[in-house]
Amino acid sequence: MTRRSHPPRDVWLAVTDGRGWDPRRMRRLAAGLAAIVVTIAAVTASPASASGGPDTPRDHVWIPSLGIDRPVHLFPCPRQQPPDDLIYSWGCAGENNVYLLGHAQSVFRPLHDAYVAGRLSEDLTVVYADDHGIFHVYRVAWWRLTRPTPDANWAWAPQDRPSMTLQTCVGADSEYRLMVRLVEVRGEATPRSQQSQRTSEQLLHRRVAHPVAK
Repeated sequence: MTRRSHPPRDVWLAVTDGRGWDPRRMRRLAAGLAAIVVTIAAVTASPASASGGPDTPRDHVWIPSLGIDRPVHLFPCPRQQPPDDLIYSWGCAGENNVYLLGHAQSVFRPLHDAYVAGRLSEDLTVVYADDHGIFHVYRVAWWRLTRPTPDANWAWAPQDRPSMTLQTCVGADSEYRLMVRLVEVRGEATPRSQQSQRTSEQLLHRRVAHPVAK
């Protein structure tokens, strides 16, 4: 039997994005992936979870490296009431863009602190259980600071492949929004629903008010 020197090609491409076998990066990724495996194994260990029963995790997010393990609540589009100390999925986001927002002083404090301390990296991974109890794994592609204005509509625009956006506040007066874009580790872009009530073009140019998640 021939012994592989590297993982199978599908795993290799998912983990490295084709950038090659960097031992230092692989050590960081290995630690992150191990935490993800433990997380998924723990939350799916019960018979109810395995059978898709009522206790199957749904609408939940885990960021193992940041210690985040919280349910996700719907933030409708539009909504007049400001966010509570919860992690929300924003209803204004386009197709293929799971948009999660939370306050920097509470639920997303670890994300805020990682950015401020320079610890935010492309090796950060997120596990997300959707409303059907299906698990998705995302990895950071890039991040950016922006003012909370409608001109930041690129953050919640539809995406060509399954993606996630994390939003929280940064700055002495919460004057900036940290936008972290992640892409799903496995799978291709899902077809955009023919029954969608809003088209990609409408969302891309829509000037909606930013939810205030300080």
